[in-house]
Amino acid sequence: MRREGWDFAVGTSGSAKSIRDVLAAEMPQEADITYKGMRALAERIIEAGSVKKAKFENLKPERIEVFAGGLAVMMAAFEEMKLDRMTVTEAALRDGVFYDLIGRGLNEDMRGQTVAEFQHRYHVSLNQAKRTAETAQTFMDSLCHAKNVTVQELALWQQYLGRAAALHEIGLDIAHTGYHKHSAYILENADMPGFSRKEQTILAQLVIGHRGDMKKMSGIIGTNEMLWYAVLSLRLAALFCRSRQDLSFPKNMQLRTDTESCGFILRIDREWLERHPLIADALEYESVQWQKINMPFKVEVV
Repeated sequence: MRREGWDFAVGTSGSAKSIRDVLAAEMPQEADITYKGMRALAERIIEAGSVKKAKFENLKPERIEVFAGGLAVMMAAFEEMKLDRMTVTEAALRDGVFYDLIGRGLNEDMRGQTVAEFQHRYHVSLNQAKRTAETAQTFMDSLCHAKNVTVQELALWQQYLGRAAALHEIGLDIAHTGYHKHSAYILENADMPGFSRKEQTILAQLVIGHRGDMKKMSGIIGTNEMLWYAVLSLRLAALFCRSRQDLSFPKNMQLRTDTESCGFILRIDREWLERHPLIADALEYESVQWQKINMPFKVEVV
């Protein structure tokens, strides 16, 4: 970043706002953070012996204990990046967004690194994850083929599906029973560099919904159509990949929406289904589950 230079610098969040507020009280002529102003604040703290004894105006009580540390970090940032002045915004920049911007600038995807690290940490079967991801994305393509879905929107949800499939079994490292619940909890609450809180929530929703009773999903997903499509795609992928072996799917298999019933129809070859009775039984179970939430899932055998 220093190599590219600066047009202007913007500070966010607690420490930057506190420094700006204190400087505004001490130096009313300055609307921004300056290195000169911070140096004056640092000298005053040293002379007083503590931030509390310095008695700065505009410094909130809850910021007193962390103000000196924040000031030191900000001064170091100014020195390292050769800054003279910084404007402060009321918006907050999450670490995940910063990681994301860095990753894109260097042509590296921090999210991809995080997914790989989680797969290693929780001993995920990479073959099964890849198999499930590819199958889920195939179903998603089929669902969206006849819908008015933009290329960009489909690509975004294919990314979500790929990452959810890559991590849907991390909960197996904790327990096999209810592993999808463990997986979803980790994805919702863990520190995942590169991912925003919204992205982690979507991954958790996909994973909690990829198996089990569908009643729980109505209150979780609401009316997000693309999320419903993604949940169905991941559920079917997990169902078809249950043998944990590569499987040749029938060429004429097609998943589509059913406008009449506001549900879904899976078109599949009869002979293929007869050769895979466990999948046939699982599809019957799937039909029952989707009927519970008034989104019929029908299997059309041809």
